[in-house]
Amino acid sequence: MKTRSPLTPAQRTRRKQDLLLASSLARQQAMLAINQISQRADRVMGIYRQVRAWMAVPQVGAGASLAASLAALLALRKIRSFKLLRWGQLGWRVWRLAAGLLPGGRSPY
Repeated sequence: MKTRSPLTPAQRTRRKQDLLLASSLARQQAMLAINQISQRADRVMGIYRQVRAWMAVPQVGAGASLAASLAALLALRKIRSFKLLRWGQLGWRVWRLAAGLLPGGRSPY
């Protein structure tokens, strides 16, 4: 078993200063990252509130619903019905599997 050579007091002081500097830099980087994330989250929440206010207007909500149903119909035309049935079957199997994982084995539907 190797034993470390004892550090001199000057080396210990230098090492302590290096560790304190590294810790300070890590804290500053973490704070910068948190500030950037919070600014992005604030922007996203502003957009969400704006869309929510728009959707409160009945005419806009009806128009958005119409546009979404037209987009869904166009997408369904491009997907072959066999593919759609396979995805539906997969969804049903996952749904039934989830029933067995729920507490008490109760059904999710």
